[in-house]
Amino acid sequence: MTAAFDRTTVDDTGTVTPGKLADLVVDRDPFAGPPARIAATRVLQTFVGGERVHAAPDA
Repeated sequence: MTAAFDRTTVDDTGTVTPGKLADLVVDRDPFAGPPARIAATRVLQTFVGGERVHAAPDA
């Protein structure tokens, strides 16, 4: 059971999917290369409900 499911917000949180509450700004398209490279994708910024909650030091 996921944390989103526990909070009964599974419809708008819990996965990285269009329409969910968090948006990520990444340094490249994680799906453009081989699957083994997905984990090397850097998150530069994170927005939740339109507000920035994370920024990498060099972003």
